[in-house]
Amino acid sequence: MFDNAEDPAVQGRRWAKAAAYAKDGADNVVRIDFAAADEEDWGEYGKQRVVWTAPPAVNQDVAPYRYVALRMKADREMEVVFTLMTLPEPRGRRDQPHFGFTAYLRPTAGAWKWVALDLGKLELGVEGENAYEKAGKPARPMQLTALRFCTNSKNAKAAFLVDDIAFYRDLPAALKDKVQEP
Repeated sequence: MFDNAEDPAVQGRRWAKAAAYAKDGADNVVRIDFAAADEEDWGEYGKQRVVWTAPPAVNQDVAPYRYVALRMKADREMEVVFTLMTLPEPRGRRDQPHFGFTAYLRPTAGAWKWVALDLGKLELGVEGENAYEKAGKPARPMQLTALRFCTNSKNAKAAFLVDDIAFYRDLPAALKDKVQEP
């Protein structure tokens, strides 16, 4: 389990600026606050609000896993770019050369929705030189520095919640029909 929003001690280690534990009815969840997130200009894609999980001291090994799954909920239809990031120096600057594997989440307004992602089918993105090459040019996430959630700045005030983020070797039967194409 990456995070299920149940252990307050994990919150400080796992979540950085613009994300925190919250309540949704009786459920403990993670609220992604895009309004408090850093804004980045992504050129032709426009201004984006970007939230990263807090980096660990060393990258986490996700090589044994085939899937990542999470529950998500929003107050509007929107697109959230979800990326599993790898930085050579996990606690280093975010502008260092890095790479990540991306999927496009599309929550709908109001209802919780499960999504499972096949780690071998995510879209590769590389920023800067050498980080990807030094990592051996992996075809899927192998070492995880952080999860990154981004959306267009027009969605900055959206309520976006996530819960039960977990990595799986094999998907439980209840999630087999939730696999989304990137």
